Amino acid sequence: MSFKDDVADTPGLHDAYHKGLQALGANATKVGIANPRTLAGSVDIDGSLRGHHPDAPRWDYVVGVANGRVTKLYWIEVHEANSGRSSYEVERKFRWLEEWLSNDGSRLQGYAREFHWIGTGTITFRRGSLQERRLTSLGIKFAGKHLQIQSQGGS
Repeated sequence: MSFKDDVADTPGLHDAYHKGLQALGANATKVGIANPRTLAGSVDIDGSLRGHHPDAPRWDYVVGVANGRVTKLYWIEVHEANSGRSSYEVERKFRWLEEWLSNDGSRLQGYAREFHWIGTGTITFRRGSLQERRLTSLGIKFAGKHLQIQSQGGS
């Protein structure tokens, strides 16, 4: 199966797959990719699952990048980074994502993956702070205002 097929087979995401970074809309400018030909597509998780999980702290996006025969998923949260409270909100969204991936999102769980937080607004979140260390221990990387994805040749 492909990333596109696995998205289509995931409850709530049947029609959510988009080519390239299209699912990110205006936030696509916050993500760069070394080799755009390797993009396997993107999904607006938050927007697609709003009706199924209206009160949940939903994660924002997933982007697939194909490196040879292996597709890696970049789970991306675009969220303000102006206080320690922001990190706790991102953690809540991550905990929701983990639960969702264990259940309805299980088709997307077997991929290699990374979790990234892109900060918005005036960033006062401090590098090396207790909050950043806590997120790092969960596997969430703070990208600052822009995430640059390094990729190899296309498949």
